[in-house]
Amino acid sequence: MMISNSKLRSEFFLRTLEVEHPLNSPQLVDANNLRAIRFIRDHDVAEVAMFRVEQLKKFSQRAKELACEEAELNASLDTDVRKVLSDKRLLLFRRWLARPEWEMRVCLMN
Repeated sequence: MMISNSKLRSEFFLRTLEVEHPLNSPQLVDANNLRAIRFIRDHDVAEVAMFRVEQLKKFSQRAKELACEEAELNASLDTDVRKVLSDKRLLLFRRWLARPEWEMRVCLMN
């Protein structure tokens, strides 16, 4: 049985009408997501885009600064693990998680 794209789009649209926005939900939204939702709500598209570009620039610069350390870490990994993690920026991710605005700390690679 073949279902048309039109039918799928219609079904998807109808299902979206049933979904509540997190700010309208009685469920708790964690502080970081709530801050992000409010920022997007309170700023226009250009401001949100500019904020995201600035964040990307910061993380790209930090990735360059950590490149040698990332390579050393990658070289120290088991061969099978290296195959999976070789293109991941583990140290950058670790630094990102350790930012002061995060309420919950995650320990990696201790």
